[in-house]
Amino acid sequence: MTNQYESDRGDCEPVKPGEEKLLSEARPSGEDRLLKKQEIADFFRVTSRTVDGWMQAGIVPYIKIRRSVRFRLPDVIARLKERHQVG
Repeated sequence: MTNQYESDRGDCEPVKPGEEKLLSEARPSGEDRLLKKQEIADFFRVTSRTVDGWMQAGIVPYIKIRRSVRFRLPDVIARLKERHQVG
């Protein structure tokens, strides 16, 4: 059994008191997490081809990192609310 000062593998530096907060701030919260195209499709219950169409039409904002495409869910929802009737 390990605690905050030990790692499972034993080859990592121990976490010092007070560093837990720094580590938690470095991790993206659920809101800041970048989602894959399939995750956006699953969220809206559509196909990934539909998301492709939305991207080409400029309906959803996305981030392109080399060949990867990622989305921030709050940005996608905000864009949909401002451009389309939600009801």
